[in-house]
Amino acid sequence: MDIKKPNKRSTASATTPKRPAASGSKAPTPKPTTKRPAPTKSSFRRDIDDAIRAIDSAEAQDAPSTGARATRDGHAKRGQRQRKSWSRRKKIIVWSITSLLVLLALIAGFYAYRIAQNTGGMFQGSMFDIFRNDQLKTDANGRSNILIFGTSEDDPGHSGAQLADSIMVLSIDPETKDSFTVSIPRDLWVDFDTPCSVGSAGKINATYLCGLEAKGGDEDAASLVFADKVSDVIGSDVQYYVAVNYSVVQGLVDALGGVDVTVHSDDPRGIYDVATGLRIASGTHSVDGQTALDLSRARNAEGGYGLSQSNFDREKNQQQVLKAIQDKALSSGTLVDPNKAVALTESLGDNVRTNVQTSELRTALDVAAGVRSDAMQSKVLNDPASPLVTTGSYQGQSIVRP
Repeated sequence: MDIKKPNKRSTASATTPKRPAASGSKAPTPKPTTKRPAPTKSSFRRDIDDAIRAIDSAEAQDAPSTGARATRDGHAKRGQRQRKSWSRRKKIIVWSITSLLVLLALIAGFYAYRIAQNTGGMFQGSMFDIFRNDQLKTDANGRSNILIFGTSEDDPGHSGAQLADSIMVLSIDPETKDSFTVSIPRDLWVDFDTPCSVGSAGKINATYLCGLEAKGGDEDAASLVFADKVSDVIGSDVQYYVAVNYSVVQGLVDALGGVDVTVHSDDPRGIYDVATGLRIASGTHSVDGQTALDLSRARNAEGGYGLSQSNFDREKNQQQVLKAIQDKALSSGTLVDPNKAVALTESLGDNVRTNVQTSELRTALDVAAGVRSDAMQSKVLNDPASPLVTTGSYQGQSIVRP
């Protein structure tokens, strides 16, 4: 137990009695004081504590505000950095896409220029019209009919270079894509509507020659004369023509990497043609351009075997080669492959002429792409089931007549 020691001064005061005042004297009167009483310790400490609390409260109020500003400043700086970073990335993306588009445009322009160069003399009209999409002309039945004929004008050593060796009509319904081909016998006897060096009448394959003579060598006008004559034969308007030469068949087939054809022969040995040198067995073959051309020309005119119907067999083989080219062109994606398209047009070059307008070309390609080759019918005028023509002889010539 703690025992406090007594204060000496307090003890003395308590034990020593005060001296009594002398008698007859007055007791001293205490002097009044003007000094303010000192504040007690508890009051002083309370004032200090209050002042400290006031300071702490002010700092506490200021602290969040300063922190918020720092946070906002930090966010703002980060936002600025992010915006600058995104701005740089956006510029890089925009420039990359722009550069890619420019590169693609240059490549497309290069291929378009190559194709335009290769086909510049093929179609009629301005090349700028290729961006149009004009509809194809049709007859009363809603069909577009195209005369396809081939000559040997590119073969200087071939006699009768301006006579049509092959004559075919391709008929297409642009809406339904229904299509068929019909071969016109080159020996079909017809009347010529214009004066001609071969006479006023003759084989239809001389019509183009007569047109050239009548039109002063104008190939387009002569081709239209030919188309008009074929219109009379089939009884339907022929709106277009496509004139080709020997080089086209060979070039197209080689550009496509060969085509598949099925050889039909009435001889078990197959086909042998002296004039072309073609020798091929019956059955399906993958043939190159030269073989396809020989098959399209062979008719045993100078000897051989396997083509007992001569021109009629040749017409069937020509239809088959045309169909094989169409099959390969569509199945191999040639029309959408720039390199293949350029190679294909290079094989055409000056070897094809047509009155198809450049403004109709896109429509023609769309129609061609929609034609199913397996649904395309091939017709001949000497069909044994219902023959429309017969053979005969006139003035010492073998002819075909209705």
